[in-house]
Amino acid sequence: MPAVQPQTFPQPFRFSVEEYNKMGEAGIFGPEDRVELLDGEILIMSPIGLRHILAVTWIVDWFGDHGRKRYSISPGNPVFLHDYSEPQPDIMLVPRVRRMAHKSRPNEVFLLVEVSESSLSFDRGRKRKAYAQAGVREYWIVNLEEDVLQVFRQPEGENYAVTLRFALGESVSPLAFEDLMVPVAEIIPPR
Repeated sequence: MPAVQPQTFPQPFRFSVEEYNKMGEAGIFGPEDRVELLDGEILIMSPIGLRHILAVTWIVDWFGDHGRKRYSISPGNPVFLHDYSEPQPDIMLVPRVRRMAHKSRPNEVFLLVEVSESSLSFDRGRKRKAYAQAGVREYWIVNLEEDVLQVFRQPEGENYAVTLRFALGESVSPLAFEDLMVPVAEIIPPR
């Protein structure tokens, strides 16, 4: 009787950050393509709407007006989580440096912000898990579906030990800059 072979199943190919960046350099992705690399998968991100654009602009303006040169605002730039993940959050607060040796790393990010409307379940699920696993110390979701700010702090494994929620009319300060009280109404545009 012939030996029974174990069944094998097709496995997805996982792209590394290096391979992903080479594809971008080769012109495989155009400037209009909204793509990110997460866990080796190239993800097509949904188009952004007017409220998303306004929220990002308002957040950049607010942190720009109040930063007193203690950090740089990095809008839409990638963060290197590990060899297979390099997402592009909407905004990061990072150290002020004139010459960068590499893209931002989780331990260098003071605050990472995603503005979420159509991507809310993805940002609360898979992205939150990826950011926690990588050690991003503070992650904010500007939740445009519910008009609230969700704050995640103290990464532990695949999650955050502290989860907070702030409504319009309330304020919150980033852990790294506790003297900055951010009014939620100043970063969430009206409907």
